[in-house]
Amino acid sequence: MHHLTIVSNQIDEIFLHLFELARKSMLPWSRIAILGLASGMAIAMLAARVLYSGRGHHLYLVWNLILAWMPLAFALLFCLADQWTVRLRLARFACACGWLLFLPNAPYIITDFVHLVPRPAVPLWYDILLLMMFAWTGVMLAFVSLRMMQDRVVSRWGCRAGWGFAVAALGLASFGIYIGRFQRFNSWSVLNRPLEVFGDIANRFLVPWEHPRTWGFTACFFIFLLLAYAMWTGGREEVKRER
Repeated sequence: MHHLTIVSNQIDEIFLHLFELARKSMLPWSRIAILGLASGMAIAMLAARVLYSGRGHHLYLVWNLILAWMPLAFALLFCLADQWTVRLRLARFACACGWLLFLPNAPYIITDFVHLVPRPAVPLWYDILLLMMFAWTGVMLAFVSLRMMQDRVVSRWGCRAGWGFAVAALGLASFGIYIGRFQRFNSWSVLNRPLEVFGDIANRFLVPWEHPRTWGFTACFFIFLLLAYAMWTGGREEVKRER
């Protein structure tokens, strides 16, 4: 009974802390709510397509959208854990690693345009809008989670460090998108196929001239994401550095 009381008190503390964070606007709850609506709209468009055509084309988008929410979930957990004491240092580190590992999954949906071909019964323009809805939602999920993590860096080390962190994260995400799309590795492959994953990555870094497609794709995607993120943020930092 004593243990149940302790657990209950901890749950109450978490919810009170969530409320306090929302009240102080420390977390972008309004943006997260809009992303939820956008995700619901994307799934509704896909359901309408399946019902109209009687075929299950593009159902993979639902799973990809779920994966796109993972970096935001890890970013939220990191920000919440960051408010408590040093005892949660390991939890913060785990959340940061999870965020970086799953970050490529959000903008990865852009590459699903490779599946865009004319199909009977459904106009091509509808499939274009459908893929755009999923892809843009994925990009925004990536940007919101990145901004949350960047704000934590800015609050401690300033704007230059914050933007350096954002640039590095987008570069790694772009490379991650490549190995996901072309090498068919998943975020969890790091855990269940670590030697294969790190061996493939090491080969591309050690002999980069043998992998022009890898670095051409990564560079182009990185430039796109960086410019899109800079336009989305306006290139400004609104978080004041902690004294």
